[in-house]
Amino acid sequence: MYEGPLDLLLDLIKQQKMSIHDIRISEITAQYLDYLHKLEELDVDVSAEFIYMAATLIYIKS
Repeated sequence: MYEGPLDLLLDLIKQQKMSIHDIRISEITAQYLDYLHKLEELDVDVSAEFIYMAATLIYIKS
């Protein structure tokens, strides 16, 4: 399982240094939701960035 920044994950997949088929987007989403529950205040910019990264990963995987 990948542990690290999502932007790095996306770059590794785009450069074909990591296979999109090795990534479980549901696990990444669950980890992010856990992170959100721990926050006292929602950061809209961070949330928007995650949505963009997740959508891009889903698009590549489809």
